[in-house]
Amino acid sequence: MTTNLTIGGHQIKEVNWTYGTWGAWSEARRDADGAGTQVETAAVLEMLSLIEAGEVTVGEVRALLGRVAAKISEKGNREGERLDELMSLPSPRTAPEERNDGRQVYVVSSEAAPRMLKIGVTGNLQQRLKTLQTGSGSPLIARWTSPGGGRLERDLHSEFSARAVGGEWFDFSDVDEPVEAIQRAAAKLLRRFEGQQHA
Repeated sequence: MTTNLTIGGHQIKEVNWTYGTWGAWSEARRDADGAGTQVETAAVLEMLSLIEAGEVTVGEVRALLGRVAAKISEKGNREGERLDELMSLPSPRTAPEERNDGRQVYVVSSEAAPRMLKIGVTGNLQQRLKTLQTGSGSPLIARWTSPGGGRLERDLHSEFSARAVGGEWFDFSDVDEPVEAIQRAAAKLLRRFEGQQHA
């Protein structure tokens, strides 16, 4: 079976799952929800990279994998079936709307396409850049960072939704100074958020 997973705003595409017997695995694992469901190593490594970069927590990954495994085991072993309802399982967050969760919002682009920008959030920008670089043929450059956490990231995604081209990437090819446009929008959103906290 193949699914796309979305966790903490990041999509992991074409994740392969198998469903079978545990063989010599422990009794505790055999009796767990979703027992017999296995996920490919590459997807697990990508999730570990997100944890290491501070993008998601171990608990969020555990909860997501548990929900997917339970859903797959409900359906049984149907090799090749695409489980579209698993495309975007929500990842629980601890009220990011109500607080700055300590992570930085960042804007990244490649040298080759400086006006195609990724707006993301991370607890470790250098590690996140390394992770992103593995999927880019051109060197990536951090163009801007700001405190604001998941709340600011989501608000910026919403603010620039008309420019979205997939995932967290946005097309600013018609804007002379795209980073300044994002900076201005972020300042406005942060002021609004501060006003809501004091109201």
